[in-house]
Amino acid sequence: YADFIVNELKPYIDSTYRTKPERLHTGIMGSSLGGIASLYIAWTHPDVFSRVGAMSTAYWWSNSQILRMLEQTSPPPGVKVWLDMGTAEDSSDRNGDDVPDIIEQHRRARNILMDKGLSIPNRLKYVEDEGAVHNERAWAARVPRAVEFLFPAR
Repeated sequence: YADFIVNELKPYIDSTYRTKPERLHTGIMGSSLGGIASLYIAWTHPDVFSRVGAMSTAYWWSNSQILRMLEQTSPPPGVKVWLDMGTAEDSSDRNGDDVPDIIEQHRRARNILMDKGLSIPNRLKYVEDEGAVHNERAWAARVPRAVEFLFPAR
């Protein structure tokens, strides 16, 4: 998938539309498993992407491997990251602390990135959307703010 995005889709878009193809002007964003893919692709292709949006990321997938990748690697130089999650996406609370597991994983991702030097609000935007669920309507409501953060008007 990463190979397709980087070597087929992005070159096609850049050759078909008026874009600014440099990494400074290039971002990737996805929701749920797409949030994992977006983080992974941005981290493994820092020459292509400098902006990444991870919405309602399915941190639990593959035994939270994406969190381990974030812990074990450095963020791409100058990367800006949008992380968001709805507070009503899942109610699983295996440790009984009244905080849903998915929110704890979301906070862990934020803390990892902050420990690696990404500062709020300059390079990291962290959102817990109160009452929002895991669906396209919730993501669509947050996309405008994500785009404004990742690509601010000059």
